[in-house]
Amino acid sequence: PLVQPIMIDKLVMALSSEKTAQMATVIKKIEEPQEIENPNVVKVVVDRNGYAIYFSRSPIPYDRSGKEGGKAPVYYKHIGLYAFTKDFLFTFRSFQNSSLESAEKLEQLRVLEFGYKIKIVETEFDTVGIDTPEDLEKVRSIISTRLIKQVD
Repeated sequence: PLVQPIMIDKLVMALSSEKTAQMATVIKKIEEPQEIENPNVVKVVVDRNGYAIYFSRSPIPYDRSGKEGGKAPVYYKHIGLYAFTKDFLFTFRSFQNSSLESAEKLEQLRVLEFGYKIKIVETEFDTVGIDTPEDLEKVRSIISTRLIKQVD
C-alpha cells in the first residue's frame, strides 16, 4: 500500500530499455540497522552493471572485518515489485522450484539459478511488506500519520 507510482514507472522504463534482462525489480538502501538482521526484510547484492547477484533473508554482504575494520558495506532491501517481459512469464512459469528458492523461500532466486538476469532499479521511497501482524500495524500507523499531515 505504500508503493509510489514513480516506482512502477521507473521499473517499467528500466525493463523496456534493457535488452539483456527479462525481469526487473526495485531495491532501497537500508537505513534502519535492525532491518539488516530481520529475515522478513529481503536483502540483495547488486553487481556494477545494475543486476542482482543474490537475494537473501540473511545479512548480505557479510561484513567480515566489522565496522571497526573499515567502511561498513551498504545494504539494500528488496521491494517486492517486479516487471517481466511477456515471453519470460511463460518461461518462468515452466521452471521447477530451485534449491535456492526452496532454502530462502524467495521466488526470484529461481530466475537467477536458471541463469537469467534481473535488472535492479533503486528507489528512495520506502515501503513496508506486510508479512506479520506487526507489519500491518506499522503500515496502518504510517498511513494514519500521512492522513493527519494532509489535513493539517
